[in-house]
Order: sequence, then structure tokens, then C-alpha cells
Amino acid sequence: TSSSRDPTYVSIHLRLKIVWTKLARLLLYDLDKVMVDIDLLASPLHVEFFTEMLTWIERALKPTKANSAMSSKEQLPDDAPLLSDDDEEHLRAMLRCVDDFFKNI
Repeated sequence: TSSSRDPTYVSIHLRLKIVWTKLARLLLYDLDKVMVDIDLLASPLHVEFFTEMLTWIERALKPTKANSAMSSKEQLPDDAPLLSDDDEEHLRAMLRCVDDFFKNI
């Protein structure tokens, strides 16, 4: 069985989150203004989703390096990226959702 610490599981899980976020953007926000469902966007379910997405974005924008807990031999170089490519793609997808949401209201 796969555990949440298995790199393959994490990679697949993150890829699914990226695809889901892009799909949500297309269905909810990337629409002509006359097609936007204002009742859906004002619903408690959407407010809960949008709040969670903003929390995820905030968490992604506050990455921490593990250097302080690592020995000097294990420390990452100062120019090491704080986000993986997949994490960056997920962050970009979430930011596009936020951008399109505010364009449509």
C-alpha cells in the first residue's frame, strides 16, 4: 500500500490537485461574464472552497527551509528553490483561480 510519505504517492496526489484546480478554474471562473453563476459563487460551499484555497496559497507562499534542523553537511544551498516545480505549478493554478474570480465579480 502507498503511504502519504511515498514520493510516488505524493507526486500523483499533487498532480491530481493541479488538474482538479485547473478544472475548477475552467468550470467556475474562466467563463464569459454572462455565463458566470453568481448564486454558485455566493454559496456557502464556494465560500468554504475559496477560503481553503486562499489558505493553501498563503501556506505555499510561506515556505520554510529545513536548514535550521539539518546538520551543516545536509544543508541546502542558499539558492536552492523553496518550491518544487509541481508545487509552483499548483500555486500558479490557484492564483489563476483567484485572479479569474475577481475578474468576474
